[in-house]
Amino acid sequence: MGTSITVLKRIKPPLRWYPTVGDATNQFLDDKSRDPNGPTRDELTSGDNSTLQEAVRILGRCLPPSDPPTKETGIVVGYVQSGKTLSFETVISLARDNRYGLVVVLVGTKNNLRDQSEERLKKDLGIQDGDNWHHFGNPGLPKRQQITDRIAAWQRAPERKKAVLVTVLKHGTHLDNLAKLLQKLSLSQVP
Repeated sequence: MGTSITVLKRIKPPLRWYPTVGDATNQFLDDKSRDPNGPTRDELTSGDNSTLQEAVRILGRCLPPSDPPTKETGIVVGYVQSGKTLSFETVISLARDNRYGLVVVLVGTKNNLRDQSEERLKKDLGIQDGDNWHHFGNPGLPKRQQITDRIAAWQRAPERKKAVLVTVLKHGTHLDNLAKLLQKLSLSQVP
């Protein structure tokens, strides 16, 4: 017997909390609005259907960073060429501003798509030269100590230290490796 999925188009659960827009999000939106081919700052931030308000609604329906951990999963799905990357980058920036210490992004099913997504994240979020993120691509148990050290530093000063951003290919082996890694990390106090 198969599993059924119901798409709920009209149901909009209320926000559990209201994410704060801080330096990481403002910097990201400022940088995106400087792109001559991209949206203006006003298009990104004004109105109920703006990228920023949609990101606030997405993160605001997630578990608040101050709540104890639970086993709960949500998923956001978008159409091809619908602005998914801009949306999830805005959500990631909001997560940083609201003291999430670990963000996992599932990026593509092929290495070239993963590489493309990782390059865009590095560029758009300033991963290589910025103050917000340590990036790990397709990490497994050998990266455990590095990630543990980065998370420990973040826990000591979440407003000043870099959080951890993990990108992982949507393949069973990579997802299994990530699951094993996450099980070995002490994450009970890390949103």
